[in-house]
Order: sequence, then C-alpha cells, then structure tokens
Amino acid sequence: MFIYYNDSNPADGLVEGTDGKPLSLPIDENNLGLYYHDGATWLPVHGSIVNPDENSVSASVDSLVRFAIFVKNNNTGQIASPELFTPNGDGYHDWVSFQVEGNAKIQIFDLRGCLIKTLADIRIWDGTDDCGELAESGGYVYQIHKDGEFITGTVVLIR
Repeated sequence: MFIYYNDSNPADGLVEGTDGKPLSLPIDENNLGLYYHDGATWLPVHGSIVNPDENSVSASVDSLVRFAIFVKNNNTGQIASPELFTPNGDGYHDWVSFQVEGNAKIQIFDLRGCLIKTLADIRIWDGTDDCGELAESGGYVYQIHKDGEFITGTVVLIR
C-alpha cells in the first residue's frame, strides 16, 4: 500500500497541504505514518515506511480497508489527543487536549454545524457545551483559528 503526500519543497523536509501551501503547523515528513480505520477509530499500520524521495508512506497490508496518512501518535504534532474520549470521571480519557501553541481560538461543532463550545485560553475540552451542560455522545468537528488560518479535525465523545 502506497499513499502519497504533498511536498513542493523537498529540501525543507516539511509536508505541504493539499493546496500546495505550507501548513500552519509544520509537519516533518519523517513523523508521518500509515493508519487504517477499524470502523471506530484510526490505528497505526506497524512497519509503515516514509520515503521522502517519492513523497510516500508505504506498508505491507493484508486487507483492504480505509487507509490514511497521519502524524504519528507521539505528541509531537498530534492536534487532538485522544481522538476518542469518555468524560465519565474515571480518570481515563476524560477530556481532549489540543496541542497548539500561541494565540488560538478553538471552536467545537456538532455534526449539524451548531457551535457547542469555544475555547480561548484553555486547550482542553471536557465534553461540556458553552452553558456547562453535558454534550451528547457522538462525533464533533473542531476548528482551530490561528494566525488567520484554520485547522480542522474530529473527535468522538462517548458517554
């Protein structure tokens, strides 16, 4: 399995967005990995290999499922951690932490596009809305507004 990524300037070792422009958070291509979707979450494909000369990530696979390239889950470029969280007070995955530096505003939307929560000074979402009420189980889209650019991703809340 081979998946290719954009790198219009091979000398810098950084990945560009799908539009060919630099990403707002620099991603070193050596931190990329191949992931597969098991129906609930994205999991790493062990043994994935980054080839900077071909701008690809590859691995031997034995099934045909959904594959994608993500930054390896080593907390050096991951935006939301964990992507699946269970805010039930047990001390495990009770909140989502957003790894972004500097001035940024984080907005959380439900899948209908309704704004649920705005985070400005804190980079942690505990599963409540702006009124302090518990948000429902389901998928949520986050948008990080930083330096005039947007970073978008998803998290899943399970109650």
